[in-house]
Amino acid sequence: MNNTKPKNTRKRNRKLGSRAYRNYSEKILELAVDMVENSRMSSREAEKRFGIPRRTILNKVKKNHLKPAGGQKKLTEEEEEKLANVLLASADYGSPMSKMDIKMLAIYPVILGWKDF
Repeated sequence: MNNTKPKNTRKRNRKLGSRAYRNYSEKILELAVDMVENSRMSSREAEKRFGIPRRTILNKVKKNHLKPAGGQKKLTEEEEEKLANVLLASADYGSPMSKMDIKMLAIYPVILGWKDF
């Protein structure tokens, strides 16, 4: 049986200018942050020159709001991979798991003190 996990990491590339906010690329933002960090330009000058809000530039400089918007993942990619392998092995063995079994497998490292949620 094929034990490969399908990749659901499709990222859509949005065209710049397709919405009224965030009309700048990551490269431009990095350039503006670099200029402000190295004191070659003030945040206000960078705002005018690059068209990026001043607070966005300053948040990146101060390393605020680095996590993506919305809920954060509880498991790392490696932990998800291990859980998927256990589920596949269980399916190959012929022992299906309920939702509760899967939840218990996911919370098991916390019970043992290996991980903190």
